[in-house]
Amino acid sequence: MADICYIHEKKVLYPCFHLLSIAKTRYNSPSLYTSLYFSLFLVLFFRFAAIILIGSSQTSSGLAVNMVNKRVLLHEISPIRKSCQILVRIIRYWSKHQDYNIPATGQISMILMDENGNQIVGFIRSALISEFEKKFKEGSVVLISNFEVVDNTDDNYIVNHRYKLVFSSTTRMKVVDRIGDSLHGFRFSDFQDILSLKTGLRFTFDLVGRMIKFNSDEVVVRGKETKSLYLELKDLDGNVISGLLLGGFADELFAYLGCHDGVDGRCIVLVIRFSKVLFSDGIPYFTNCSATKLLINPDVPEVSSYNEIVDENDSDSCSDVLD
Repeated sequence: MADICYIHEKKVLYPCFHLLSIAKTRYNSPSLYTSLYFSLFLVLFFRFAAIILIGSSQTSSGLAVNMVNKRVLLHEISPIRKSCQILVRIIRYWSKHQDYNIPATGQISMILMDENGNQIVGFIRSALISEFEKKFKEGSVVLISNFEVVDNTDDNYIVNHRYKLVFSSTTRMKVVDRIGDSLHGFRFSDFQDILSLKTGLRFTFDLVGRMIKFNSDEVVVRGKETKSLYLELKDLDGNVISGLLLGGFADELFAYLGCHDGVDGRCIVLVIRFSKVLFSDGIPYFTNCSATKLLINPDVPEVSSYNEIVDENDSDSCSDVLD
């Protein structure tokens, strides 16, 4: 019996059947035969149960690994399906609030875009800023995994997505070469559509137009003097829309004008990224939120279209605006 206890695993069944044969022929003991038979049954039962459990565990682990490694698009993620990877471009990245209507939150925020143009807001809580801050660069493409997904409970969405992406201490990211052909993910709104609004929009929008008037002033917001930039933009169809940007946007525009004397004879075309709409006496105007970014004569096809129609007789030429 001692030899049987130490026998190799692959030879467990043979000794058991050998004992059954001995009990039946040599000892002719029905009780011993029954006991050995029952013991063999238990050995086989637990052995096969262990095999099934081990196989099930390996299968589950394999599924979990595959699920973590599976790459999905932004419209596919949810609080339930968050153990996956996303390949996205960081099209907007900011670390402080430019929205003077709400207090600062002490977090880094960003807007991510996948290869199909889907967009989502992501943010890093203040406790993890030092860990991630230097890893992010606006315009870079990253592969992100082990993130959290939470409901977007904001009254006004920056982008049209019901969820937000949250970076945690276990979040992993890797910079990759490229994703799709779109670098900016512009979503330009038609001027006429904005001008015809009677109520505000829940989402932000992008605007592109020729600057035909601007003025800078100081206004008081929340008891603090803040710079304001009043703008009038004209689109290719001649529609004009007004806007008011609060914060450092005036400094950006004057710095650009100071470095580009005469703007090389071109008109000044502005792109207002992630702007929102407000109303004054029932008339809509664009303004900024925390994600808003001002682009001045950027090298993008949408701006090239404006420069192509400018000629010497254009009443909205650069020199007229600056005078």
